Parts: sequence; C-alpha cells; structure tokens
Amino acid sequence: MSFKKLDNYMKDTLYKDSSIPGCDIIIKQGHKTLFRAQYGYADMANKTAVDPKSQYCLYSCTKPVTVAGAMRLVEEGRLELDVPASRYIPAFADAFLLVDGVKKAPQKEITVRDLFTMSAGFTYSFATDPIQRLFESEDKVSTVDLARAAVASPLEFEPGEHFRYSMCHDLLGAVVEAVSDMPFGDYQKKVIFEPLGMKSTGFLTTLKEPPTLPPLYGVDVNTKDVVSEDRIYHHGLRNNYESGGAGMISTVEDYSLFADTMACGGTSADGYRLLRSETVKLIHSEQLKSFTVNAAFTCAAGAGYGYGLGVRTLVNKDEGQRSPLGEFGWDGAAGSYVLMDTKNKVSVFFATHLLRWPARLGTLHAPIRDLTYECLEL
Repeated sequence: MSFKKLDNYMKDTLYKDSSIPGCDIIIKQGHKTLFRAQYGYADMANKTAVDPKSQYCLYSCTKPVTVAGAMRLVEEGRLELDVPASRYIPAFADAFLLVDGVKKAPQKEITVRDLFTMSAGFTYSFATDPIQRLFESEDKVSTVDLARAAVASPLEFEPGEHFRYSMCHDLLGAVVEAVSDMPFGDYQKKVIFEPLGMKSTGFLTTLKEPPTLPPLYGVDVNTKDVVSEDRIYHHGLRNNYESGGAGMISTVEDYSLFADTMACGGTSADGYRLLRSETVKLIHSEQLKSFTVNAAFTCAAGAGYGYGLGVRTLVNKDEGQRSPLGEFGWDGAAGSYVLMDTKNKVSVFFATHLLRWPARLGTLHAPIRDLTYECLEL
C-alpha cells in the first residue's frame, strides 16, 4: 500500500495551499502503525517545525474518551443508561423549564442516556449566572459543582426531545465523578490513560509537567486569514476544571493508543481490555432515531452520519464515503479529528491548532478519511 495521495493532500492542499499551521497524523490498523507524518510549523512566527512530541488542546476530541470512561462504569454495573441522572447526582432532579415565565418540571427526568446523546435540554453556554458565580467564587471547581450550577438555569427543551450540541459531556463527566467517587481526571487516568500508556495525556490538574503546547491559531471569519490567537489554552472554562467535553490535552501518539484500542474492539496492543467489543458496538450504534422527536443530526465530518453514544457514526454512504458503515469518532474546535473503524480495525488521529477552521477549510477531515481508505485499498 502507498500513502502518497494522502501525503500529497496533507503537504500540498492543507499546508501549502491553505496555509494551515503545523499538523500531525497517525494511522494504525490492528495495533500496527501504517503511516505517521508531520507537516509545517508548530510556531509559524519562529519557523519552528512540528514536534511529534508536542501536546495539543483536544477540545471536543475529549468527548469520545469521556464516553469510554463512562461506559466502563456501565459494564461494571455501577451506572445505568436509562435511569434518571438524579440517581447519581440528586441536583438533576431540580431541572426545570420556563413556560410563560413560570417554572415547570419536565415531563420526564433527564436520564444518563440523554447526557450521552446530547438530548438533555442543555445548551453549550457557560455564561449563565449560576455557572459564572460558581467559577468566580470557587478556587477549585469539580465536575459535580458544575452540574449543580447547570440545573439552576432553565432547560431549553424537554429531555429526550431532540439533539442539541451542548455541555452534556461535561455533565456526564460529573456523573462519572459521582459514581466512581474519584475526581474525574483521576478516574480517567486510572482506567484509560495509565493502562494504555498515555503518559502525556490528561487535564491541567493531572499532568505531571506543564504541557508543551504549540501556539494556538485561528481563522479570521471575515478575511479567512490565519491569525495568531492571544491565548495558549482556551475552552471557555477555568484551568483547574476537568472538562469532560473539551478539557483534555494529549499528543498524537498518545491519543492514537486510545483510538487503536477502540478500533480493535476495546482491547489494546498489550491486551488491556478497556471495554468489551459489545460495548464499543453500542457506542457507535445510532441512538437518536429510536427516541427523539426530532432526530436531525449533522457534523463537521460531512454527510451520512448519525449520532451514537457521544460519537458520530456513519449510517449511509450515499455520497461515496470510503469508510464502512459504523465508522465513528469526533473532532475538536482546533482541528483535531479521530476516526475509529472496528470492521477493519483502522484508526486515524489528526491534530492541529487552528480555531474556526471550517471558515477556511470547510470539510477538512472528509478527504483525510477517504484518502486513508483509498491508500489502504479498502
């Protein structure tokens, strides 16, 4: 097999033609690394080449890892999907809607499954008064603290009514913290990071050393130019908060260990079973059509995807997508992208540090997906 076409796309289309900052990619199949390459500059001003050991702000590529940690608790019988989330965090029972200015209890309580599937009624705004007061008054904010503050503002819709991209996975991290009786970051470190050998992965609270992050860039939505951002690390929250939706920092090498484990049915290269294969299959089984009033879902990876338990999952190939049905994963605000395919045991992880990338690049990741499978002759 030859990865020349993918290499040319990365080198010419992304880096040279689109002026994307440095990026890093790794492709594995069945625990074997088939392709690994870096392109461009980590620091454009100083012409510093991409360092394969650099860590990246993963933003929403944190979500699949949060899902895996939570599903481990489901496997162990400590967490149930179709029970009220208030069983684990009583404050969830206080969730309410505003109807004509009057507080009203929802028709059904928020379930754990609602948190997995982004259908609980929350938004992605952390600017509500209860949350802002929490972050301003507390030096250390736990995931459970955030959950209590989140339900102090009204829900936007009835739980289970439809999908809305939101803070649900931060709140799922709170449930994990409550059930495991451990700080969320410590739990993830115990069951995922350490067993898989992800030594350079964690939250700012759990990393042993300060992260070696490349500068963060963004796209000016008006001019489409790539510009420097005036911050090194940003996801809208405090540095000491362990965000299950956006807070992880990792290297491409480290994250590929997780992606490869999931693509191989939940078992790592050295035999550690993170999850059973049946659990991995459940994660990438489409969920929304079975219970929401409006199951409409779109994602940055392009057409053909539905939503599983916290991941996109390919449900039709009408536009000629090269990956198989059931291919799953997610992406991040600064350009990171993970693909996991249990049929072929293929995983892809790509990282860069470019916020608002769709404004310049559109479907950045779909060509990476399709060229990967073309190069693999699959």
